[in-house]
Amino acid sequence: MKSRMSCFNTAILKRTLFRGLPVWGAYLLCWLIALPVVLLSNGEYQEVVYLKEYILQTAAGTCNVVNFVYGLAVACVVSAYLYKSRSANFFGALPLRREGMFLTQLVGGLCFSILPNVIIVIATLLAGAYWGGNMLSECVIWFAAQSLGFLFYYGFAMLVAMIVGNLIALPLIYGVLNFTAVVVEAIIRELLDIFVAGAWFTSDFLFDRASPLFYVLSSGEGPRVRSNWVEEKFVSATFYNWKMLLIYAAVGIACILIAFWIHKKRRMESAGDVIAVRHLKPVFLYCFTIGCSLCIGYFLASIVLSGIGRNGFVTVLICMLVGAFLGYFAGQMMLHRSVRVFRKQYFVNYGVTALVIVAVLLCVRFDLFGYSRYLPDADDVQAVSIGYNYEVQDLSEDRELIEKTIDFHKVVMQTDEWEQDDWHQGSWGYRSTYLTYRMKDGRMVRRSYDVPLSPELSEDPNSPIRLYEALFNDPDYKIVRELGTDYTAADIEYCSIHNDSGDEVYLTNTEAYEFLKTCIEPDLRETTLGWNDYTNRDVGSEHVPVYLNLQFKDPAEKTLPGNVRVAEYVFMSATKDARRFLDFAAQKGIEP
Repeated sequence: MKSRMSCFNTAILKRTLFRGLPVWGAYLLCWLIALPVVLLSNGEYQEVVYLKEYILQTAAGTCNVVNFVYGLAVACVVSAYLYKSRSANFFGALPLRREGMFLTQLVGGLCFSILPNVIIVIATLLAGAYWGGNMLSECVIWFAAQSLGFLFYYGFAMLVAMIVGNLIALPLIYGVLNFTAVVVEAIIRELLDIFVAGAWFTSDFLFDRASPLFYVLSSGEGPRVRSNWVEEKFVSATFYNWKMLLIYAAVGIACILIAFWIHKKRRMESAGDVIAVRHLKPVFLYCFTIGCSLCIGYFLASIVLSGIGRNGFVTVLICMLVGAFLGYFAGQMMLHRSVRVFRKQYFVNYGVTALVIVAVLLCVRFDLFGYSRYLPDADDVQAVSIGYNYEVQDLSEDRELIEKTIDFHKVVMQTDEWEQDDWHQGSWGYRSTYLTYRMKDGRMVRRSYDVPLSPELSEDPNSPIRLYEALFNDPDYKIVRELGTDYTAADIEYCSIHNDSGDEVYLTNTEAYEFLKTCIEPDLRETTLGWNDYTNRDVGSEHVPVYLNLQFKDPAEKTLPGNVRVAEYVFMSATKDARRFLDFAAQKGIEP
């Protein structure tokens, strides 16, 4: 009888499902407890609408975390045959095309998610029906969220499984690759912040999307559940933010297609190797070397220096070269599965890598690209922000303030000497200052400097700290910083004045707006109200126990002109010279 090549094998599919029974069985059991059992246990005490919300919350809260682990576990089960020479050669000798083998195992892995999820959905529907609720839509959403999350993590794990040739290497490399972007960026940011004058990064990572689990958990871009209320009664819950799930699911499909292509070219003899794809071995080696240089180098420098300082550049450089040495030869040992890798050629290769690392660090240290020496031109700046907190973004378009800020920037940039670390080591410390420029071409230029504090400097009106104090307490900028600009009465959520005795009065929107415009803004401009004293000259320190509480509304889809700090709480304590503030409070019966 004529033989034929098969593109799918039902027997292998059944064998895969049977071998993976402990994995998908544990997954099924955990979800049966987490959904239908919990619904049956709590339905007696909670309304059906809360049970529906619980289903959606489990979908939003677990579709990434659970599938991050479960997708890896499934990939380990379905690709385990590739990592032993005996099983790899056995399956390679079968009259089954590689496309067929990959498709069979891929379908088997998808069944690990689809079949248990179907059972869980049916059980959850029955549990909801027991309490008289129709939970079909919630169960469909749960199924879709879990399936999309699994598709990405399983697809990525399958791609890693085709690249590696060792079952131990699979979870290690999978875990490392999932967090490489944020870890490496965090270390690079820390080093740049130390060794590049003026370096300042926002709290948001640039490449966190390359670390999916971290991104969806930290950014708020993952799936969410919104509670809907009507006249203080909870009526329903809405599942939203599908975007990232859909994007990552599409990435998972792309990973599966790349894994399919690699599987067709993969050498079965590579079973047991850390990296099974020959052309990717140099990539792995040098990426591993650079990663070890950053991580191990930063770790060693932190221990040696007990906190890396600006004067520790040489020590950091040596530690990073040590980390690169360990990484390079450890990578060679893993690739060759031998400790006999200390050869002349490898030392030459490491030497070239070390020279590259030294060259890059020297370029950073001596500001080859001019980052530290860059000073914006006032004509190119649209707005400026001065702050002591890196999140401050109260931009002012006042031209005089922009010019004063650039003058201060010039002084502090020239004063910030790298060879002198006295500001950090001295008993008087320093003040971290943050400058933000919004350029007319839309760019945001950010710089941060540590301005020294000492009694001698506080006496000098031209010292950096006195210049910064004057700049930060500029009368017009105080208004921008404390209240914002271009707000209206309709933008105020509530406004109240109170004292320490418990007396409090609430103002209407109209009253609050008039109070801010006729009392608070003039006092901010003409008195020490809102003043920040950095040089211990007792300026603005005589506060009176009369307080302003102000809340702006969240504009939702509304875009307000100017720089209104919407949806933000403002608290302000009166000072003795803020007579308008105190007189208005007295008229309302609020005495100190």
